[in-house]
Amino acid sequence: MAVQSGPRADAAEAPEADRSTGTSRFDTVRARIGLPVGPLGFLAVLLLADGLVWPQRALAAVFVLVMVWWVTEALPLAVTAVFAVLLCVFLGVADEETVLGAFGTDTIFVFLGGFVIARAMSVHGLDRRIALRALSVPGIAGSPVRTMIAFGVLAAAISAFVSNTATVAMLLPIGIGIVRSVSTVSTREGGPDLSRSRWATSVMLMIAYGASIGGLITPVGAPHQLIGRDLIESQTGRTIGFVEWVTMFLPIVLVMFVVLAVLLLLLNRPEVTRLEGAAEFVASSGRRWAV
Repeated sequence: MAVQSGPRADAAEAPEADRSTGTSRFDTVRARIGLPVGPLGFLAVLLLADGLVWPQRALAAVFVLVMVWWVTEALPLAVTAVFAVLLCVFLGVADEETVLGAFGTDTIFVFLGGFVIARAMSVHGLDRRIALRALSVPGIAGSPVRTMIAFGVLAAAISAFVSNTATVAMLLPIGIGIVRSVSTVSTREGGPDLSRSRWATSVMLMIAYGASIGGLITPVGAPHQLIGRDLIESQTGRTIGFVEWVTMFLPIVLVMFVVLAVLLLLLNRPEVTRLEGAAEFVASSGRRWAV
């Protein structure tokens, strides 16, 4: 196979280089503008917000500074976040124990535990092994409907204990790999190109929405659920246990999942009745990731 070279290849690569240069220039200009605009907004709020008491005024000024620097990325996002915390202490928004005490709450450590588990699963390939083992069950990989539902079940089950974003990041490459493999076989045999088909769309949407729905099964499935549970417990004095949460929300999740699957199948009816090449892709990938 000949490698394209010469003026035509250079012309093909030029747009990519131009876009990269343009994006880099835009980011540089945005950061240079945001670096002074953030402090200016900070000072403007401190001087002009006369209707607020000092802690409220200082917090509003810090909020403006952080928003400007986050949007313009004048400083790394994490540096801006830590700087905001320190400013709240120095400006008297609250004392050190109140401001920094939030970092030691149980909720934060649950977040960190979920992130550590997700990262460990990704590094050691456990996420791929789980997904490929489920898809290797006879009768699943060859059916477009069952493949789509299997991805949804996997996304919902994993996101019950790992963040929704991490779950989608785990399963999306596997879904894309199956879509590409099936599309290649279908095109080679004179069938439709499934890479941009309704079935491929339904698989991607099922992964995304399945993870969002499954995160509701347990209180650790999503950060906002832990925060909401803490607020409810602090306001009512009633503790919501892990098993009690699952008992309440599991039936809701099951109903939502059925509705999701029906809607996706109605709106994205698969073009084919059988996926040629999907089982081979799952089998080869499973051997590659076997222990």
